[in-house]
Amino acid sequence: MTAFTAARIPPTPKALKAAKAAKCGATTTVPSRIVRKVAVKEADVSKLWNSQRSGMSRRRSFASMEHEYAELSELVGFFAVVRSLDTPEKIQAWLDKVPYYKGRNDYTVAQAWRLGRFDCSSGSLFAAYCLDYHGLSAPLLMGLDADPQIDDGHMLAVYKVDTCGGSRWGAVSKSGYTGLRGRDPVYASVRELAMSYFEFHVNKKGVKSLRSFSSPVNINKVDPNREWLIGKGRSKMVTRATNDCPHRCLPAYFRKAVLKPLKGATLRSQVPSSH
Repeated sequence: MTAFTAARIPPTPKALKAAKAAKCGATTTVPSRIVRKVAVKEADVSKLWNSQRSGMSRRRSFASMEHEYAELSELVGFFAVVRSLDTPEKIQAWLDKVPYYKGRNDYTVAQAWRLGRFDCSSGSLFAAYCLDYHGLSAPLLMGLDADPQIDDGHMLAVYKVDTCGGSRWGAVSKSGYTGLRGRDPVYASVRELAMSYFEFHVNKKGVKSLRSFSSPVNINKVDPNREWLIGKGRSKMVTRATNDCPHRCLPAYFRKAVLKPLKGATLRSQVPSSH
């Protein structure tokens, strides 16, 4: 007589993860937002994401452009400043001089201008507008994600420059942390650009907190009505888009335990006491 045995049911991924954690004696908490890993080239991810959003893009009516111009014209000195900021270097220098906003609201460009203060989100939106206004780049934003248990993330306005040696990426950014500001366009990929922030993306104790980064997001495609510029309801649509789009994590062999925190004079110069 043939002996039959019950078929072995494979464990679920959740069960495998729990068993692995139990074996290692680890007690970990799962972050509220899980970052998706995408194992493809940065250019491919960006192309795929933007093509998926292309259906949201539409030709703006003359009436909407007139309304936008009228709204921005009511901001005292706005166009005078924008016209003068015709290079990424000038935009970065201007952002470095304006006061930093320490609140938690995601303000639009118009709201931040009236407030007279910019944070990384509104500062990146303003930089993206200036780059677009002068025809230097489409308005592209990229998010840097931190370990949510120890730090907040960061936002960049990114742009690409075509050279004889190929395209190079740069960034403009508002931050009270000196090492999280702009970058010259010398990086061959989005990953190279993001990783240039790794050593400086720290919390106030000097602990390095960068864990992943988003694809560049064309904010005109995710917000075709350009609420990010003059809207009254803040810029949450853009923030949500940079959170939802494909993210790349640090390498699989990455271990937090091997990271050395910033200390002493290096930390003090990176995180000014006034911020």
